Amino acid sequence: MNSKPITNETYFHRLARHFQADSFARNGLRVVIVLFFVASLAPFIANSHALIRVANGHVTFPIFMSLEAIEWRFLLYLPLAVFIYFLRQRFMEHPRFFMI
Repeated sequence: MNSKPITNETYFHRLARHFQADSFARNGLRVVIVLFFVASLAPFIANSHALIRVANGHVTFPIFMSLEAIEWRFLLYLPLAVFIYFLRQRFMEHPRFFMI
């Protein structure tokens, strides 16, 4: 009789364990995060508007007036992505609290 140990490991735990063991996957995720960060700064990097303008003693930021709605949403997603990245260990420890 072939008996294998029965584990109560969830699919999420199995994926997390395999992800933690695979350095290529972890480094790939880091590269994607860096690309996401650079992409979120694209409206500031490649823009013809001034970042800061001082005229008649008033400081204005014309760059923000030129941003479109999708760029604002992307800028709001960046802090969320950073927050999730730094709390990833907590997500791995208690996945049932974060599952939908």
